[in-house]
Amino acid sequence: MLQPPQKIQSKEKRVKNFQEVCQGFSRANALGEARRCPQCSDPVCVRACPLNIDIPGFIRLLRESDFPAALQKIKEGNALPDICGRVCGAPCERACILKKEGDPIAIRALERYVSDHGQALSILKKKRVSSGPPVAVIGSGAAGLAAAYYLARRDFQVTVFESFPFLGGVLRYGIPEIRLPDKTIDMAVADIEEEGVRFETLSRVGQSLTIDDLWARGFRAVILAVGTGGADLKQIPGHFLGGVFFSEEFLMKVNVSEPDPALINDALFRRCKRVAILGAGNKALDCARLCLRLGKAASLIFPQAEDEIAVHPSDFKNAQEEGVTIVPLTRPLKLQGTADQDVCGVLCDRMDYADPKGDGQWQLMAVPDSAFVFEADAVILAMGHKPNMAVFDLVPGLTSTKKGYLWVEELTMKTPLAHVYAAGDALSGQLDVVGAIASAREAAAAVEKEFLEP
Repeated sequence: MLQPPQKIQSKEKRVKNFQEVCQGFSRANALGEARRCPQCSDPVCVRACPLNIDIPGFIRLLRESDFPAALQKIKEGNALPDICGRVCGAPCERACILKKEGDPIAIRALERYVSDHGQALSILKKKRVSSGPPVAVIGSGAAGLAAAYYLARRDFQVTVFESFPFLGGVLRYGIPEIRLPDKTIDMAVADIEEEGVRFETLSRVGQSLTIDDLWARGFRAVILAVGTGGADLKQIPGHFLGGVFFSEEFLMKVNVSEPDPALINDALFRRCKRVAILGAGNKALDCARLCLRLGKAASLIFPQAEDEIAVHPSDFKNAQEEGVTIVPLTRPLKLQGTADQDVCGVLCDRMDYADPKGDGQWQLMAVPDSAFVFEADAVILAMGHKPNMAVFDLVPGLTSTKKGYLWVEELTMKTPLAHVYAAGDALSGQLDVVGAIASAREAAAAVEKEFLEP
C-alpha cells in the first residue's frame, strides 16, 4: 500500500522560487496515513529512532484527532519536532515493517503535521520561570537548541550564546528554505523561549566571551555545541581553482542573499552554466537544487550506487523531478583547470561492485581504464568535513580524539574541563539532525546527574 500524497509545489513553479517545496499532508491524508500504521506490539521504528520516540503512541493520538496530545507525546523525547518533521533522515521509516511490501508509514510527515497543527491548538502557556542552577549552552544549532530545551524542562536556568546575529546555526545558514523555512526555525526558538531559555547573539566563545567570563557570571556548567569546522581541503586535488566552492560557503551565501537570484549569481557564479556537485548527502543535494533555481544545469556526482545516497527518499524524488542530473557510481579524482586557473571539469572514473577474491564479499571498485572528464565550469565540494579546530584555541584545556574531534567521556559527555560538556557535530563530524538532538539529550542528562541527583 502506498503513502497518500503531500501537498507540494509543481516542479514548474518551484524551480523558480526559494520557497518551501512541500507543504505536508492535508488533514484527511494525515488521518488516513495514521490509520495505516499497524501499531506493532514490538515497534522496530522506535528502536531505529535515535531519540526512541513513542511513534505508535503519537500516531494513535493523531488518528484520534488529539493533535496537542500527539505533539506532547513526541516532545517527551524530541526537542525539535517541527524541525525533524521536515529534515530528519527518518531512520524509523527505513525500519518500518510495511516497507517490505510497499511504502513505510510516512512518520516524518506525520510528525510534521502534528507539530504544525498541535502547537496551534494548544492552550497558550505562560513562560516557564526556572530556579535551578544556571547553565550556558554555546551554539544555537540543533544540538544547542535541544540541549537548552532539555535542561530548561529539568528546571535549569539556561542561556544560549550564538556568535551569529540570528539563531539556528546550521539549521538556518546550512539548510535552504526549500526544505526548512526560517519561520519554522523562529517558531522552534520561540517554543524554547517559552521554556524560560534566554538567548544572546553576537557572542563568540573564546573572544568576546571566555569560559572564565561564564564562571564569573555565575554559570555552573557549560555545554559546547559548536559544530564542525569547514570543508576538508585535502579531499580532492584542484580545490584552489577559480569557480570551486565548498557546500557550507555556497549554502550560507544563498541563504543570506535569497530571494535575489541576480545578487547570488553575481556573488558566486559569474557566467557559469554547468555546475558539478561532488557528494551524496543532504548538503550536496541542497546545493544541486539551489543551482537549478539560479538557472544552472546541476549534476550530482558520487561513487555510491543511486539507492545508497544518504538523503530522504522524498527529497531525492523532488530533486530528480526538478531536473538535477544524478551521476552515481562515479568517483571524482581531481579537478581540472584552464590556463587562467578556472575549473573546467572533473576527472572521474567509473565504479562498480566486484568480487575480486571470489569469496562472495562484493565491494565497490574502480572499473579499469574508465577515466573520463566531466565538463563543468563550476564545482561545489560536499564530500567531507574537518574537525572544528578553532574550539581548541578558544577554550584551552580541551582534548581531541585521534581524528581531531572534540573528546568527551562516552557516558558522561564530559570534556577534560570541570563542569564543561559537549554535544553535536563537534564530537564526531556530520551528524544528522536527529543524531545531534540525541547527543544533546545525553549531555543534558549528564548535567542533571551532576547537579540535581543526590
